[in-house]
Parts: sequence; structure tokens; C-alpha cells
Amino acid sequence: MSTTELPTEIEEDVPQAELLNEFDAFVRFPSPFKTMQEYREWAVSDSTPHRARVELVNGIVEVDMTREEINYHATLKLRLTTAMDVFVTKHDLGKVFPDGVSFTNEPVELGTSPDLMFAKWETIESGQVTFPEGSEKSGFQNRAIAVEGAPDLVIELVSVSSRKKDKKVKRESYAKAGIPEYWIIHASHRGIEFSVLNLHEGQYVDSPVDSEGKVNSAILGAEVQIQEKTDRAGMTDYTITLSHIQ
Repeated sequence: MSTTELPTEIEEDVPQAELLNEFDAFVRFPSPFKTMQEYREWAVSDSTPHRARVELVNGIVEVDMTREEINYHATLKLRLTTAMDVFVTKHDLGKVFPDGVSFTNEPVELGTSPDLMFAKWETIESGQVTFPEGSEKSGFQNRAIAVEGAPDLVIELVSVSSRKKDKKVKRESYAKAGIPEYWIIHASHRGIEFSVLNLHEGQYVDSPVDSEGKVNSAILGAEVQIQEKTDRAGMTDYTITLSHIQ
């Protein structure tokens, strides 16, 4: 995995896709954006490489062009998204936002691309979460381009390129943004590390995990368990169980 640092001073105010594509996998550069709206519109524009994960954390823009590993990332994300959507829809809890939806929080100048987000209906109706639209110039007029504010739950699946960022940097950033619950899931050949973090007095506190790997989600009102198995192709698969807490 290679990481390339762009020079502190770059010729263009906002790097275009042609420049970014010259680099192998991961690019960082100081944010040139004056507003979060500028960042949001750039993140969905043709100026970013196709399928790249674009984020703005602590004043640094990161463009991750690495592809997802199947066993420990892509398959897990599919199972988790499906289970979450089924559970939330069944209990009419709110709205699930899958991978590919940008998240921003203007007060802390944060922009990320979570693997999954969830917001309760009450959170949306109260205005704690909004859906900014693009400008006419951006080509996204009258189209929502991000989730802005503080959704109730953000989930990150740890990858080779995101280990430190997900476990430390984003943990701090999401706490500053006021995200009530943050899940960090790290699947590897060693097994699954699953942490449910709840915001308490501005800091995240780990929820206890029982001997079977079950942990409670206060936001969902559910007991959550992630179990690993092997499918008929000999590849890693997962069973995600969300049990409603009465």
C-alpha cells in the first residue's frame, strides 16, 4: 500500500482528477476549500477520481483510491447494510444511509465517507440532520449531496489504509461532531473486533461485550452480534443478528 504526499503548495486551488490519478493509491493535501459547501460539491464532481473515497479531516483532504478487499470488507459491508436496513425498516426507526453517501459537519469542518449511517426520524424532523443540495453550477441542483449535522449512528469498517484514522482520528472527530453512537468493526484473519462507542460528556465510552460477542446499541434499541463463517466457495462470510430489546 503506497501513500503519496502532495506538496504543501500546489499549483491548482483544487486538484483535478487528472492530477489525482497520477498517484497510486492514497493522496493527502491541505484543504483549499473556503466553505463546506465547496467541499461537498467538489466531492461529488468530476474533479474526483471515479469511486474514490474523499474525506476532509483536521484540515486535510484525503483521497483514497484503494479497492476494497472481499473477505474482510466488501462482504461484511453488504451483510451489515442489509441487516441494518431490514431491522430499521421493520421497526420504523428512521433512515439508513449506505456506503457512498457523504457526511459533513460544518461546525467542526468535517467531511467523511462512512460505510454506513443511521438517523432517527426524530433527528431528521428536528433539523439536527439536513440534506444540502448542490448548486446550479455544480450540476447537482435540487439533488441532495450529503448528510449534514449529527446522525445518530456512524459505522466504519476498518481497512488496511484506514486503521489509525478510524480508531483514533475519526473517533475524536465524530465525538466533536456530536455523533451519539459510533461503531468500529475490524475484521481480519485474526477474527472480528467490534466496538460500540457511546458519547458521554464529549467522549466516547465503550459498551460492554458479553462472552458471545453480543453488544447493545442504545440508539437502535437492539442487541447486536456479528458472527464469522465460511461459505461454499471457501471465502469468509458473516451472519449479522440484530435483536430488538423489549
